[in-house]
Amino acid sequence: MRIGRLDRRIDIERLTQGNTNGVKTESWAALVSDLPATAMQMSGREAMQQGGAAAEVDTVFTIRYRGDVLETDRIDWGGRKYDIKFIREIGRREGEEIHARFNQAASQS
Repeated sequence: MRIGRLDRRIDIERLTQGNTNGVKTESWAALVSDLPATAMQMSGREAMQQGGAAAEVDTVFTIRYRGDVLETDRIDWGGRKYDIKFIREIGRREGEEIHARFNQAASQS
């Protein structure tokens, strides 16, 4: 994998659980920040959601192989949150393709 093609920077976040004053809480914490990647938008559409339109954009992010990214994680790219749908290994641990969908609701919060 050519490093020059990894011309975008993404953060990978993981949902963490905590306990504040006896109340269970969940929040997103950075697993890795400023990770070099490529991003290629595959498709996009608008869906009607509770009286308004919501954007759905499928994007494939390519990174060097890590092995610790999970399908329950999410990607933050320029303030936009993407839910990971599946991860495909490239070659023999050369890289990973992360197929993700833009989450408009998470990006607005």
